[in-house]
Amino acid sequence: MKNISFKIIFRSWWRNKTFTVISILSLAVGIACTNLLAAFVIHEYNIESENPNKDKMVVVKQTISGAGMTAFNTVSQDITSQLLEHVSELDRVCRIHPYFMVSYCKVGENFFKDIKVIESDSSFLSFFPQEIIRGSFKDAELGPDRVILSESFSKRLFGGSDPIGETVQMLFGPGDFGDEKGLLTFTISAVVKDNSQAALGFDALFFDNPSSGLNFFLLKNNVSVPDLQAKTANLILQRNDGRDFKNEFLTIRQACFDTVSIPSSLKKPNTTLLFIALFSAILILVIACFNYINLSFSRVFKQLYSMHVQKLMGAGSGQLSMQLFADTFMTVGFGFLIAQLIQFDLLGLMNCIMSIQVPVNFLYSNQMLPVTFGFILLLACIPALYMSRRLPEMSISMYNNFYRGKARRRIITSLAVAQFAISFILIIGNFSVRQQISLLYGKAENYKNIYTFSVGDNKTSMLRLKENISLIPGIQAATLSNETYEWPISDFAADGSYESYTSEDGGEEIMEVMGYKLLQGLPWKEAVKRYPHPIYLNQTWAQSLFPDGEIPVGGLVKEYEPRLKDCPPFGDDYVIAGVVEDYFKLNISNSLETPIDKGIISYARDGVRLSVRIDPGNISAIKQIYGEWNKLYPGKYLEHESLYNKVLGNNKKLFELSDLLMMYSVISILLTCFGLFGMALYAIEQRTKEIGIRKVNGSTTWQIMKLLNSQFIIWIGIAFAIAAPVTWWLIGEWMKSIVYRADFSIWTYILSLFIVLGITLLTVSWHSFRAASGNPVKALKDE
Repeated sequence: MKNISFKIIFRSWWRNKTFTVISILSLAVGIACTNLLAAFVIHEYNIESENPNKDKMVVVKQTISGAGMTAFNTVSQDITSQLLEHVSELDRVCRIHPYFMVSYCKVGENFFKDIKVIESDSSFLSFFPQEIIRGSFKDAELGPDRVILSESFSKRLFGGSDPIGETVQMLFGPGDFGDEKGLLTFTISAVVKDNSQAALGFDALFFDNPSSGLNFFLLKNNVSVPDLQAKTANLILQRNDGRDFKNEFLTIRQACFDTVSIPSSLKKPNTTLLFIALFSAILILVIACFNYINLSFSRVFKQLYSMHVQKLMGAGSGQLSMQLFADTFMTVGFGFLIAQLIQFDLLGLMNCIMSIQVPVNFLYSNQMLPVTFGFILLLACIPALYMSRRLPEMSISMYNNFYRGKARRRIITSLAVAQFAISFILIIGNFSVRQQISLLYGKAENYKNIYTFSVGDNKTSMLRLKENISLIPGIQAATLSNETYEWPISDFAADGSYESYTSEDGGEEIMEVMGYKLLQGLPWKEAVKRYPHPIYLNQTWAQSLFPDGEIPVGGLVKEYEPRLKDCPPFGDDYVIAGVVEDYFKLNISNSLETPIDKGIISYARDGVRLSVRIDPGNISAIKQIYGEWNKLYPGKYLEHESLYNKVLGNNKKLFELSDLLMMYSVISILLTCFGLFGMALYAIEQRTKEIGIRKVNGSTTWQIMKLLNSQFIIWIGIAFAIAAPVTWWLIGEWMKSIVYRADFSIWTYILSLFIVLGITLLTVSWHSFRAASGNPVKALKDE
């Protein structure tokens, strides 16, 4: 350390403070963004990272032989027994039943929605060890009326108080594999620590003997997962219902990242968003590194004259190399420290955008620290080694040939063009995603003032509530209806796709409430009086069945679509009454990736859901509906949902992508401005004498500004020519997964060009104007 003069380093930083500040800030932002995204990817990839069983545990995936239907959540108990019998490598099994239809949890008089409940046999804790905070696991194993809560769910229900011994009620709705448990009461036995990397996240867990569900197996000693997978690749067993099933064994990570499966309660990382996020972060890091390399090298190269003075004063090459190494290494070190502050500010925003909860301490966990320090050392050591070895050997003439010659200009041009191209890619991508969001808002507009009210048990009739709210001001129409269901009418393909139709039913006012437009056939209310079960097809399906446009009003629908004969609920009195305009489907998986293909609207005299269309902005009508409900059923649960919000929520991935690209677009522009500011400052410093001579010879301020700005405009043009086709291809690949696509607009590209051009000229012109309007005599004297 005695050979390193920190005074000289800090004096150099102060003398070139503009270059120093910009290079450190650019590097800090790049490090923070890249490190955060690396944390998100590692967090989502390392599923069950702390579980000692993760490398010797497999989960069963079943495929109906010849049909291609895949699932993790329908493995029956008889298959479990057969697997243990036929596969000797399996040691023991854990059966887990995830509940998807838990309507609410009740504590005292308070109701809580959106909860994850799983039921398991008593081996769960030996497969998935949990860190207990309060209570006892032994008490939880006493019976199915005992429940374990996660730490976050316990705080949600009880705040900071001790919940052990308290009771909660949960309403299990129909649809959980045909199991209707109804309203059950549980005593809280334990609270466990949250695990954000768990393959099976839960709010509540209770022990019983589920008849079907997820099957996890532990392997016997000295049995590897690849060997087991090779041996059982074509294992086919027959269920009690006579159907043959192919059984595959996947690791937990493989199961969570498997895309050809019916959704289960297993963790499903959004791989597309993670890939785009990581790709964007790398682009940001590239910009930051370009700024860092360009400006730091510019600053350090300026030390060449002082280095020769140091040589004359007796400094050796080793001492100078150590001095330069320390200078460059400290620059990265300061950037890393500032990046830590930026990380803390961005972590909450990133968690919100990515819909992931990465805890702060994960950034400093044993999973992240090796990556972080390896990344920092790489950024620090490579430039530092280059500078410390290169500069002490460089003479003044070598410096002038390299730094002021064509080689240097080519390097600067390449770096600048790359920065601009990256900014173009991010900005154009953001605009394209925003166009898709605008299309989504247009699709959802029809549902903006529609709300559904339900109890959640699919048994309580809402007829009395419908009658009582008829005179409430602001309610345009109300109808009874049931849940919208999607029914398959074809076998599953190898990629997991299948053909299906969406069934929706309602009372006399459903057309008015939902805003469906009748194209052909009988008016809804007339059809209800004429037929016991009139149905309406959507336009796309009707055109495929009746290409000549003649709709057989009064004909049985199953006669024209034979595949419906075995599908519920079509009997001999379900007749075609008309055709409605295509509508945006409201099933649970509805998004811009889901096509309007086959849809049926049918009549129902009663329903468990009340759908209401209210006047725009009349929120008081919702409160009045709750008031009427409390008069009818005091203390009974009622929930409502905005169909508009449901459509937007089903397209959550699109909004996450938009927010992510918006954030990185802003960061990329900010970093590019940093780089431009430094490059413009240095370029003008290098041309001070030229500017003075031109001013003396009569050049105007405008002519000089035009000269100084011209190279930046050329760089932008080259970058745009590179980025436009690349972005076109990337967006085209992304659009392949989307059914409803926004119309392409050339203005998206033109607008991005003007944005980058405008920001560049504003950033550079400030330096240009100062240089062009200065005193030429002073410029020549300084030179």
